[in-house]
Amino acid sequence: MNALLADNSVAVIYLGADILGSVTIDRSVTIDGQGKQINGDVTLKNTAQNNITLKNVTVNGQAITE
Repeated sequence: MNALLADNSVAVIYLGADILGSVTIDRSVTIDGQGKQINGDVTLKNTAQNNITLKNVTVNGQAITE
């Protein structure tokens, strides 16, 4: 997932499996969990400038806004 988050040409990331570990999102992106889970904290950076959408995903951790 980190490689997809680093690739600015990817606008939508579809999860094919649960994610184990923390995730940091620092750009505009949509993450469609397709019913999967992120088992760790999700850090959203620069939310005033970035359009970050999480849908169809369960986050089992904290949502941190920086």
